[in-house]
Amino acid sequence: MRRRQTIVSRTALVTVFALIGFLFLFLPERMTNKFHDLFFHVFSSALSIGSQTHITDIPAEITADDTVSVEKFEQLLADNEKLRSQSRILIRQRNYTHDMYELASGSRQRLPDVGPGHIWSEVIRYNPEDGELEINRGVSDGIELGQYVIGHDYLIGTVSKVMGYTSTVKLLTEPGYKILVEVEGKDSDDNDIYIRALMTGGGKGQCRIGEIKTAHKISQGNFVYAYALPGFLNAPMTIGKISTIVYNPDNPLFWDIVVKPNFAPTKLEKVFVVAMEPTVRESN
Repeated sequence: MRRRQTIVSRTALVTVFALIGFLFLFLPERMTNKFHDLFFHVFSSALSIGSQTHITDIPAEITADDTVSVEKFEQLLADNEKLRSQSRILIRQRNYTHDMYELASGSRQRLPDVGPGHIWSEVIRYNPEDGELEINRGVSDGIELGQYVIGHDYLIGTVSKVMGYTSTVKLLTEPGYKILVEVEGKDSDDNDIYIRALMTGGGKGQCRIGEIKTAHKISQGNFVYAYALPGFLNAPMTIGKISTIVYNPDNPLFWDIVVKPNFAPTKLEKVFVVAMEPTVRESN
């Protein structure tokens, strides 16, 4: 009889706890939180036994404004690295342009070398039929094939022929001329980017780019830079701006871009030849 009473009592106790738990499901959260806090207040000492973390070590409530998703965090890291890269490019270009200005402002009529990495030259003549310039520097002055040439603070072409005391410069607008460039643009998230592409001479004072996907946002007036090439060009150099941009008729997934260089061949009188390891000589 006593055993049966014990079983009935346990059953009743379980039923009561079940009803209480069921009741808690329908109570407002502000009321259940009070029971939760009371439980921790009463039993915090017992719960902390065997643990190095105390109730007082629990940080304050973290709100949604204090946290970001993993995807957002990774995007922020990528944006930060992109800004750092763009900053490094701008700093290098600024230093490079500043060096060129100092060299140009102190030059004389006939100056063999105006500073490390640059050889000052005069334009003898311009050949519009072949898209070439002839300059008064050659092998004896340290000129070599493939060296970049700068005029009016813009990249204009490369040395294509070298003789004893003269050289020929092929202008980058000449058909068949190819150079690796970076183009200002924006990605699908409207972030500023620099897109690497191959630019070719298009003739008639223009160049063309046809390898940039239409997924990139390119606009008329965006700058185009010569890509820095170790041993030839130590920093990106401005070439010109985009004058026209349309869909490529042969492949609608790519842009057909026309670039207008920022130099006039007929107005070039003096140019710099970029020699990364110049020959040191005495002035005449």
